[in-house]
Amino acid sequence: MISSNRFIIAFGGPKGVGKSTLLQNLILHYPHVQVVPVGRELNRLAQSKFHKSFLRISIKERLRVRLSLAHRIIKKRGSVILDMHFGEFEDEGYPCSIPSMLRKRITHCILIIASPEIILKRRQLRVCSSRLDMTSIVLNIDGERAIFQELVKRYKLPGLMVKNENRRKCILDLKKYFKRIGII
Repeated sequence: MISSNRFIIAFGGPKGVGKSTLLQNLILHYPHVQVVPVGRELNRLAQSKFHKSFLRISIKERLRVRLSLAHRIIKKRGSVILDMHFGEFEDEGYPCSIPSMLRKRITHCILIIASPEIILKRRQLRVCSSRLDMTSIVLNIDGERAIFQELVKRYKLPGLMVKNENRRKCILDLKKYFKRIGII
């Protein structure tokens, strides 16, 4: 049974916490929910419009790309999960910020966290451009948590913080949450 409610869920966390992997597993149970990998889509749109990666285009061009992605997400039918970093909500200082027209439509925030040691192990296992020192990982975790808390408070959004140290348990927790909010 598919809920008649439309959800736009911001699904974020620090780099290397396992957001995309969790979503790949979770979406098998919810094929009617669409996942939008925000960073990947911004790069794809920048390449198609300007033949450069998102971070290599001008600020004015970035705004056009972000608005284009926001319009595409808003036009989608059914529920959408945004696979992202919560830093993408920042208006200043973060190149991938999400336009307010989309930010205002987000219905739920989910933060995935793990210990710095687990994130470091995951980053070491795959070729990754992220820094591999414990200090930058701790700062990334703290930053994502602070932005998540601010979003939940400022926009009065339901928020869920889930530890991803045991993938099966994390998926079960997310499925329970989805059932509770009506994504059956």
